[in-house]
Amino acid sequence: IELYDYMQRRLLEANARQEDAPLAEVERLLSTVRDGWEECRSSVRAQTRVAQYEAVRLSA
Repeated sequence: IELYDYMQRRLLEANARQEDAPLAEVERLLSTVRDGWEECRSSVRAQTRVAQYEAVRLSA
């Protein structure tokens, strides 16, 4: 949550000062967060497929 608070402050600063640098910083941070969530999603999907395969294999 602190990361999102930080990004919100940086966006407010960017607006108040009419500067692009804080916007670019927040964009980079959000991109990193997005990539992390995407990696989590991919990992969960892979684990789910393995678990489903194991369940089918054990029930056969």
